[in-house]
Amino acid sequence: MVLNQANKGAHSDYQPKWAKLPLFKSSGSLSGSGHYYEMEFIGFESKTTTCGSIQSAIGPYAKSPDYIPYANFYNPIFTNQAKDALAYIPDPDQGWANPSDCVEFTCTGLYNIAIRLQNPQYRGDTIPIGIPTRTFTIVSNNIESTSVQAMPGCSFQEKWNAWACTTDDIGVMIIDSKDADREDRSSQPIYIQNEDYCRSSKGGEELCYNNRLNAYQDHCWDGFYTCQKREQRFPTVVDQRADGYVVEYTGTPPQEQEFRLYGSTGSPGFRVSIYYPNAGAYAVYNANKQVI
Repeated sequence: MVLNQANKGAHSDYQPKWAKLPLFKSSGSLSGSGHYYEMEFIGFESKTTTCGSIQSAIGPYAKSPDYIPYANFYNPIFTNQAKDALAYIPDPDQGWANPSDCVEFTCTGLYNIAIRLQNPQYRGDTIPIGIPTRTFTIVSNNIESTSVQAMPGCSFQEKWNAWACTTDDIGVMIIDSKDADREDRSSQPIYIQNEDYCRSSKGGEELCYNNRLNAYQDHCWDGFYTCQKREQRFPTVVDQRADGYVVEYTGTPPQEQEFRLYGSTGSPGFRVSIYYPNAGAYAVYNANKQVI
């Protein structure tokens, strides 16, 4: 099953000609989450098909560079399911690091995926031994930053290229600029940090949460060239058990920005701090535009 998303992303050569008309504008997904009830996955008994292709029961669309919606599976059933074929999350395409797409480094949406499985059930002759039998969360393997590596209760699953975390307190937070020039003025990269939220690796190295994020891909065409316009929108996986996170911009922070959090209902809250380069008064509003 391919997780839902609003836009496929990349600028491929097979784009239809009408899509390259002046200022044809599309964009990556704004936000949202997916909810799947009592779905049954049958017959994923091997990581490879009879034709030799790689398969998995759950995964994202590999060509989506931006936000992959937080996914909630309620009481999923896996019948004749091999452990290695339960999930797979690919790394983002390093070819996106070019002046027409993600510029300095590849877009980071695929590094910030969280898939929550509530009360999974396993049936049939092939049972996935070694994964949680209660609620757990599958999280991307971020090879360019330290994110899930610092979270307690998470173990790397090589065949998934992802981590299995025995908690449902992991979610996705979206930081979204609302300034009028948000598509023209770059803030990336930004860093989401917590120097006190650390975990020792198997080699004894202390890994502390420090997630580098890129802005959205350039999805706009101006004739036969991209528009050099990118939404300053940043999804990041977060562990809500942490006391908080610091947002560090390498460019000027937006004057107006919105935070959206997707996770399981009842998860603990946390504090978000932002380094501003100048002193000033700032107000925080809730979803109803009321000052908190």
